[in-house]
Amino acid sequence: MVFESKNEARAAARMAVRQLRVGFETETRSMLAAANLTATSFYEEAECLFVFMSKKNEISTTCLIEKAFSDKKAIAIPKTAGDTLEFYLLDPQKKIEEQVEPGSFNVLEPCAFLEKIDQSKLPLESVFVVPGLAFALDGTRLGYGKGYYDRYIDGVYSSNSPVYLPKAIIGFGYDCQVFENLPSDDYDVPVTHIATEKRFITCES
Repeated sequence: MVFESKNEARAAARMAVRQLRVGFETETRSMLAAANLTATSFYEEAECLFVFMSKKNEISTTCLIEKAFSDKKAIAIPKTAGDTLEFYLLDPQKKIEEQVEPGSFNVLEPCAFLEKIDQSKLPLESVFVVPGLAFALDGTRLGYGKGYYDRYIDGVYSSNSPVYLPKAIIGFGYDCQVFENLPSDDYDVPVTHIATEKRFITCES
């Protein structure tokens, strides 16, 4: 399938997700995707995971976050700040629901009392797990059009020495959101891998 525009690709991805049965099916697919991601060496070697808080109609990151906590990984979650993001470390000694509050776009965001991560000095052995409406096999990621992750990750690469750069940027979604090709712009930051309920993909580019 060839898309003539990003909006056309977004519409196709939304339609594919809407065809999934919400409830047991989406929960099971989310668990399987988390299992595929956590079976990788990237996860095993990671000390800190930068993970999005899922919203309605997105694949759930709950199982992934719970697994990471049980494996003693540090977890950082995002908060919108102007036209970009800030990430805050969750406290493993507290319940997640005690550390988040409703934020922009009806997404749970970290409370202000949590420790904010310095974008110019990420924790060592970090891995980003990012959302998207659609992903392509070459690593192209199609978001919601706001560019939050593109700006943040671009800032990470422009302000960090190689030792602090993330070991992987993993798109996390349903397999129906993966396409052979997607339209992209020069400012779009690609993912290095994609984790779905069916497979873990190493992107071609």
